[in-house]
Amino acid sequence: VRDEMSDPVCVEEIQSEFGKQDNPGFQPRIVTPNRLHPILTGQDMTHQERMLKSALAYRNKFNFSVIPSSKEKKPMVSWRKYQDQMPSEDQIKEWWGKKHPGANISLVCGKVSNRIVVDVDSYKDPEAYNKIESVTPDNLIMPIVDTPRGGEHRHFLYDQSVPCSGDNEHYIDVKSE
Repeated sequence: VRDEMSDPVCVEEIQSEFGKQDNPGFQPRIVTPNRLHPILTGQDMTHQERMLKSALAYRNKFNFSVIPSSKEKKPMVSWRKYQDQMPSEDQIKEWWGKKHPGANISLVCGKVSNRIVVDVDSYKDPEAYNKIESVTPDNLIMPIVDTPRGGEHRHFLYDQSVPCSGDNEHYIDVKSE
């Protein structure tokens, strides 16, 4: 994981390189991180406790709007209202503590979380990583999360001029508003 935010303009360069294609079948605003925040590693707690504390940390420390999701990355709650507002701490405690214990954590991308995510599915196309690297400046620093299937999520600060887009040919999607 790289530790600083990057310039959102680079997302537009990535989109122009790989094209903007509408992909009406997906929910572009949700990204599922597969790693828990480092502040929680090494602590003696159950998986359920770790997920609850992680969801609260994402909300409180990073101001991310988070919702519970299944292992298949499907939202377990109606998430549309969390595009505009963050869930309360009590809501998070209810979701991960009672209704959906141990659920995965999904980040709602866009203005609410101040986040755009470039989703690189290199497990579908081994060249996807090389393609995205070819348009990413060497000096660009950004958080990168490895996905369970072998892809990655590259995080950028939100920019309202950057829309969601999907590229089925290169397996690179931009998740934003």
